[in-house]
Amino acid sequence: RTLKVAKYHVGPIQPYSAEIMAESQAKLDTLAEADKARLLLEEAKNKVESYIYHIRNKLIDDEEEIGKVTSEEQREALRQSTEDAEEWMWDAEDDLKTWEDKYTELSEPAEKAFFRMAELAARPKAIEALTTKLGKIEDLMKKWETSMEHITEEERQGGPDKGQEGPGG
Repeated sequence: RTLKVAKYHVGPIQPYSAEIMAESQAKLDTLAEADKARLLLEEAKNKVESYIYHIRNKLIDDEEEIGKVTSEEQREALRQSTEDAEEWMWDAEDDLKTWEDKYTELSEPAEKAFFRMAELAARPKAIEALTTKLGKIEDLMKKWETSMEHITEEERQGGPDKGQEGPGG
C-alpha cells in the first residue's frame, strides 16, 4: 500500500510559486551586486585617504632620508598633491574608476621617491656584500698561486676577459 498525501494551504500565506521565487532571486542578486559595488567604492575611497596620510607621514618621519633623494620642488609637489587630493575627496563623484585613477595619480610620483629612498638605504649593504665577495675571490686567487701551479701568472693577471677566449671563440 502507498500513502497518498494531498497538499492544501489554509490562510492568506501561500507558498512561493516558481515565478515569484525567480523574481525574488533576481532581486537578491541585484542587491548583492549593489553591495559589492558599494564595498569596492568604499575600499577605493579608503585607499586614497590612507595613501594621503601615508605620504604626509613619510615626508615628516623620513624627512632627512627623503631629502637626500628628492629636490625641495619634488617634496613640495608631493605635499601639494596630498592637499589637492584631500580637497578633491569632498567633491568627488562616487565612481570606482575615478577613485582608482586618483590613487594612481597620487601614488606614482610618491612611489618613485620612496623607491629611491629604499635604494639609498640598501646601497651600503649591497656595497658591503660585494666587497666581501670580491675579498673572497682575491683570497681564492692567492690560494691558487700555490695550489694550482698549472695556472700561469699571466693567466691570473689577465682574468677571464684578457688573453683568453671564451666558449665558441
